[in-house]
Amino acid sequence: AASDVYKRQVRDENYLKWAIREILNWKQKEPLDGVIHLHGDKDLTFPISLIKNCITIHGGTHALILTKYRWLNKNLIQIIESE
Repeated sequence: AASDVYKRQVRDENYLKWAIREILNWKQKEPLDGVIHLHGDKDLTFPISLIKNCITIHGGTHALILTKYRWLNKNLIQIIESE
């Protein structure tokens, strides 16, 4: 299952080194035009309390695209068209 792939990836040493390096070197100050930010309210990696200007997905974790795929399939086109 997709969640098994995610679990293996986040335990991979190379992936973790890459992810930490990318977070520490992140330079983006302002949101990019035309970007729709979906963010889970249960994301422990990037807590929703620190996130601005997003569409909050109830029960979504950091693995939102793997765990909420049914909701995304049902709603994503409408979200894109309304933005």
